[in-house]
Amino acid sequence: MYKVLIRKQNHTLVKFIVYLLLIVTLPTLFSSRGVVKNESKTLVKQLETIQPDYVFIGNSMLDSRIDDSYFEGITEKKCFLIWRGGVVSSFWYLILKNVISVSTIKPEHVFIFFRNTFLTEPLYRTDEEYKKILAEYKTESEMIFDSIENYKSTKWDKKLRLTISGLYTFSEISEKARKAIPKISEKLTGLISKQFSSDFNRSDVNRIFQINNFRPTENDGENISKYPWNYSFQNAIEHSFLPHMIDLMKKTKLKYSFIRVQKRPGQPLPIQDKLRLNKYMEDLRLYLNKHGYQLYDFTNHPEVTLDMYGAGDHINGVSKQKYTYLFIKAMEEMQL
Repeated sequence: MYKVLIRKQNHTLVKFIVYLLLIVTLPTLFSSRGVVKNESKTLVKQLETIQPDYVFIGNSMLDSRIDDSYFEGITEKKCFLIWRGGVVSSFWYLILKNVISVSTIKPEHVFIFFRNTFLTEPLYRTDEEYKKILAEYKTESEMIFDSIENYKSTKWDKKLRLTISGLYTFSEISEKARKAIPKISEKLTGLISKQFSSDFNRSDVNRIFQINNFRPTENDGENISKYPWNYSFQNAIEHSFLPHMIDLMKKTKLKYSFIRVQKRPGQPLPIQDKLRLNKYMEDLRLYLNKHGYQLYDFTNHPEVTLDMYGAGDHINGVSKQKYTYLFIKAMEEMQL
């Protein structure tokens, strides 16, 4: 009887070790990090060919709000939108560093669209699928980016979180690899489990390695309230990308403005959070003004109404031209 118990315990231990090895090694074996497109060079070429009068930088909040063709028709000026869905300050910093700063363009103005505290949330959306997006716009030397991304990673829990998110970059794994993982794990565990006269079913492996078990990536504009905002601008600014964005902006000697987009109406914050966010925005405004840049806030804009919204904080397609027109009017208010 004791031999049977020992054998079962050994079998359980072996399976655990095999699982651990699979978890650590399989994702990295199939990772495509070695092949990275350099999108920044492509963007530079496009910008230098078009030589836009206005450049817009943001994410899908920008894309859902500014109709470039309509903007050009009204203003008779060329514009260029730089955006990727879900990206935030880490992406915008790389665009300023590796696209705007190295190009020969001389636009009349550059606009950066953002929501709430995202200008000073440097670690937000830098892992999982966003790691691959950011890699497309990096150069070989990104000392500032790396130092900010690694900030506060001395604690073991953050190290573990970043390690796991790095291992499970499933957006970087091909579809063939996804299908191969359960089969490979079954064969590996089967080879060892046979030594202990035990069967190991494919269903057992699938329950562990099915995609639903991995952390889902939230859609841009959705479930943002779950993110723990840092409402203290003074605490957040030092270790954010914003000061480095400002440095790059000054070096280009171009004119910039920051545009805060209005979140979906009808979703009021608790009074304490609202007061803290208002204080944050006022500190942000003072900071930008001190460096010579404007902040235009669409929050509580009377003509941006609930019926203009689609999913989450996105403006629906029918209202895109209306919002573009409101933005052109905002440019007049900013005396641009």
